[in-house]
Amino acid sequence: MGFFLTLVLLVVTLGLTWRYLGSYMAAVFEGRVHFLKFVERPVYRLLGTSPEQEQTWKRYAGAMVVFTAVSLVFTYVILRIQGSLPLNPQHLGAVDRR
Repeated sequence: MGFFLTLVLLVVTLGLTWRYLGSYMAAVFEGRVHFLKFVERPVYRLLGTSPEQEQTWKRYAGAMVVFTAVSLVFTYVILRIQGSLPLNPQHLGAVDRR
């Protein structure tokens, strides 16, 4: 019953905020809103790119490979240290290497 109520609450919340959230997202994607520009500029500078620059297929493929590798390493580390992490209600230990 708790899951059902949570689901209903999420659907109602989304139903009430869809118009405002949708118009905000459209404004961000069209470039009319620059709410987090102070965060975006240093990230673009660090990555050596700009929002106006098109991404080639080679850069996209490289980004996908790097993202996949980082995700795999992160997941592996989480599974290896699972026993000592907080919020482990079932007190599961780390996954064996086997």
